[in-house]
Amino acid sequence: MPVFDSTLQTETTLLAGVRLRDMVARRLADIDLLPELRQTLLRLSAVDEAWCGSEWQWAWVIPAIQAAFGGEDLPVQPFIAAWTTMYAAIVRLDHLQDGDAVDELLRQSGRTATQYNLVLAYYVLASSLLDDLAPDAFPLRRIRRLYRLWSDLILRTASGQQRDLVIETVSDTANLAAYHDLARAKTGSTFALAFGGVATLMSDDQAIIDACLVVGDLFGALVQYHDDVLDAAAQPNATLTLPDTLAQAYPEIAAGVRTPQQFWSHLYQAYRAYVEQVLTAVPEQLAAAVLALFVRAFEQDSDTPGDMA
Repeated sequence: MPVFDSTLQTETTLLAGVRLRDMVARRLADIDLLPELRQTLLRLSAVDEAWCGSEWQWAWVIPAIQAAFGGEDLPVQPFIAAWTTMYAAIVRLDHLQDGDAVDELLRQSGRTATQYNLVLAYYVLASSLLDDLAPDAFPLRRIRRLYRLWSDLILRTASGQQRDLVIETVSDTANLAAYHDLARAKTGSTFALAFGGVATLMSDDQAIIDACLVVGDLFGALVQYHDDVLDAAAQPNATLTLPDTLAQAYPEIAAGVRTPQQFWSHLYQAYRAYVEQVLTAVPEQLAAAVLALFVRAFEQDSDTPGDMA
């Protein structure tokens, strides 16, 4: 893994001092859950709170987007908690579906069917955390739009994962267009939700919201692209990854004349140029602040982008 900027650790502490486990406990307090699930959900949230505070490289994203809008004082914690829990749930689901090692709590839960039920419950919990968004802080119309956006983009994420699962080998569809669509759906949607969700809570300007959705989608696709470049050698399964796809699309890469990392650099510059074009639709100060997020994520500390999931 490339270097992660440890100076950002204090800033990325989850939810600006609000504990994820406490938010989950409050949300579950009035629900008549059986104790086995309640206790496991609380334990998962405690694990993920620690993960966000010390290991997860994307904990800073939503607070940074919020700061770009100048809304640091607005109580977006339920959205951050929902997005973080959702992200943790789909990471666990991805590990289960790929046959990769799972974390201790999933192992302790027993057979595969039980593990899937727990991940499903954790995702439902994630979406339910949006219920705690304060209507006295955000107009109800914005909260309703956020719920619709959440549903739309999670379904799009699922469509990307579905394609990833049905493609058993790269040879089934070895082309950059298929890879591009998969990356944008699977990971682009997740970050489009982060960028577009904050924009939806902060603004009624549809041009700004649309720009943030596109920019977030591009940000997430870059996360997926670079993750594949970094982790290709360690992949236990033959999935549709960027290096394999490039090797089939470009003989010079297959021959070792050019590397996937070199292609990544070219790809990132092209995406950054497109991001700059999209951001011409938003106020200059906001555009500069959003572009700085790309610099922070993909350009700092080394010639390889910031640490990937």
